[in-house]
Amino acid sequence: MKVGPAEEESIASVQLDFNSAKKFDLNYIASSGEFERPWIIHRAPLGSHERFVSLLLEFYDGQLPGWLSPVQLYVLPISEEGMLAAQKLAQDLVEKRCSRSR
Repeated sequence: MKVGPAEEESIASVQLDFNSAKKFDLNYIASSGEFERPWIIHRAPLGSHERFVSLLLEFYDGQLPGWLSPVQLYVLPISEEGMLAAQKLAQDLVEKRCSRSR
C-alpha cells in the first residue's frame, strides 16, 4: 500500500509458527507412524486490523471516503422549527439503510 509519494508499506503477511503447536499440544501421525508436531502457518491478508485502519487514516489524511466513514451524513436544521423534520429525515435515512447519519 502506498502511504506517501515515495513510501510503501507492506500489509499482508504469511508467518510460520513453531510455538503454538506445542502450546496447544497439537500432533499428527506421520507416514512413519510416529507422532509429529506440525508447523502452523498464519495468513494475515490485512495484517492486524488496527494497523490496517491506521494506514487507511494516514493514507486519507483522516478524511475517509463516504463509503468507509463511520458517520456519512449530518442533518443540521437551520432553526428550531426544523428540528423535528431534521430528526425524522435522519431516522428515515438510517431505517432505509441509506446512510449512517446523526
